[in-house]
Amino acid sequence: MHKAIADPGAIDLWLANGGVETLRSYGVEPRDWMRSRDRGEFLSRDRDFFDKLELWIEDGESIFVHAGLDPSQPDMSKQKAQVLLWIREPFFRNAALWNGKQVFFGHTPTRSMGLGASEIFRSRNLFGIDTGCVYGGMLTAIDSRTHEIFQERSDTRPH
Repeated sequence: MHKAIADPGAIDLWLANGGVETLRSYGVEPRDWMRSRDRGEFLSRDRDFFDKLELWIEDGESIFVHAGLDPSQPDMSKQKAQVLLWIREPFFRNAALWNGKQVFFGHTPTRSMGLGASEIFRSRNLFGIDTGCVYGGMLTAIDSRTHEIFQERSDTRPH
């Protein structure tokens, strides 16, 4: 979203990944927004919130991250933002390289990993919980301490 506001070249990617729905939730029509001189104006009341979002959260036992991390880099402060937000196969296919805390991640639907519709990805201390809610699958949450799984069927029709 931030990149699409600043860089017209990033607009299509953001719109295809939830940007249309985000804009409409703010009462903004995407076509009008794309033509606007100040594409960030719609965020004025929430800008402080978005500017303070962290790329990962860490507690004593766990790391929570959107997409994953570079398994060869144990220092989270040296992880690259692009990796934390977008990595897929190089992360979960190299799970054996990660010797740190347990990691909970999403971004890659587990069906694309060859798993069943409601199965989460588990490999050593990595837990992938994106079970394809946006595609009509399950919305999944996991208790990081007990590993109890909570799921609810999506009311979204498959794309």
